[in-house]
Amino acid sequence: MPELPTVEIFRQYLIKKDIRDVQIEKVHLFWERSVLSPTPESFVQSVEGTKITEISRRGKWIVIHLSEGILGIHLRMTGSLEVLSHSEGLKPYARTIFELNDGRKLIFIDPRKFGKVWFGLNTDKLFSNLGPEPLGPTLLSKEEFQFDYFENVVKKRNVFVKTLLLDQSVVVGIGNIYADEILLEATISPFARTNDLLKGEILDLYNAILNVMVNAIKALGTLLDKGFLPIGTEESREHFALPRFRDSRCQKCSTVTQKTVINGRGTYYCFMCQNSRSEKI
Repeated sequence: MPELPTVEIFRQYLIKKDIRDVQIEKVHLFWERSVLSPTPESFVQSVEGTKITEISRRGKWIVIHLSEGILGIHLRMTGSLEVLSHSEGLKPYARTIFELNDGRKLIFIDPRKFGKVWFGLNTDKLFSNLGPEPLGPTLLSKEEFQFDYFENVVKKRNVFVKTLLLDQSVVVGIGNIYADEILLEATISPFARTNDLLKGEILDLYNAILNVMVNAIKALGTLLDKGFLPIGTEESREHFALPRFRDSRCQKCSTVTQKTVINGRGTYYCFMCQNSRSEKI
């Protein structure tokens, strides 16, 4: 599933494609069940004729601000976005096409059909259960995601640490892959529980969230500058310290990685790097 770094790079991609101040003339829905709200018919009617004014991100959502209302796109498992010229052919697995008045088209591609599109006048209800963003525009921790906040949340829970990282009400944007990367960076076992963490381990975890997110955004941003979209290529996975395939090796110590299941989620980890507890207090 595209997580915060990937979604952020898609946001940057759309900005680089200069689709702001461009009008959406026509909307083609090829998979109506992708519309989260309102009805497919209302979605098309609401979006057609509006102008794109700004492009932002909230958690794993691409947020396209329109002259009248807001368009939200959630990539889910296999979604991606491309801006193509009018003469370029229809992409395989295109689920929604937004025809632009400058002759181009914005295409929402989603092989497994899990992605969602949404329209509303504001996002208050859509994002009501989301926690703070970990990073601000300058890739520093946002004011609402400070260590004191995170430490307080961790101490109140008694769950696997990975389960906490995946909780979008705690901090947004972390999914299954980057949760594993964060645990490796913090040298915390995937079997550790939140109420067992020492203060130093909580600080390591907090810093790992920031470091892993920042480094991933930088790595994928470099790929974007080279013309690669941030998903579905070998290049888009090169920055992972835990390659996700059988008999792969930890990029930190070269030990063969292990795979287990934590609360139903496939979890990769390094037995050597994540085996011993820190002695920090």
